[in-house]
Amino acid sequence: MIAYLRRRRLHRAVFNPFLMNSFDYVVKAQIEEFTRLYGAAPRHLDGHHHMHLGMNILLQRLLPAGTLVRRNKSLLTSERGLADRCYRGMQDRLLTRRYRATDYFFDLVPLEPERLKKIVELGRHWDVEVSAHPDNEEEYKFLMNDGLAKWVDNVVLARGYHLRGWAAQMETQAGSTPSQDAGSRANHA
Repeated sequence: MIAYLRRRRLHRAVFNPFLMNSFDYVVKAQIEEFTRLYGAAPRHLDGHHHMHLGMNILLQRLLPAGTLVRRNKSLLTSERGLADRCYRGMQDRLLTRRYRATDYFFDLVPLEPERLKKIVELGRHWDVEVSAHPDNEEEYKFLMNDGLAKWVDNVVLARGYHLRGWAAQMETQAGSTPSQDAGSRANHA
């Protein structure tokens, strides 16, 4: 299975019926090991190199229904080609039929003012997750010098994964109220 997936990036996009048992085994083993180590099932799933978005994972429905799962990176209309945007859209539609996901997911870089402005504007009305890599010097400096605070005026930031539509349900389960949980209106950063 590993050799197959590493051979070509396209292999993630193709359902392989000969590897169904292997995918099933690997996903179950990873979830079981996480649960054993941390005493609870994972609440949020995202695979290294976005392997959780592979066609075998999605079409076999291997991840627990209702779990919060990281979607594809969102693309602004100027980024990547039409075919890539269409494929990612199809994957995200498959994903959100069974799982919970943010409305948008972006990398923090490139740190272009117009791009950041568009992402923050989306965050005023939608659940937006922004992935930061503090080991990247440019991102580290941006984050440590309050670069994010300059862009997110009047946008609530969550410290965790709480989606708007699921906030009430999570508050009821956790016994908290919106005033206790700043993440009840989620714009992830």
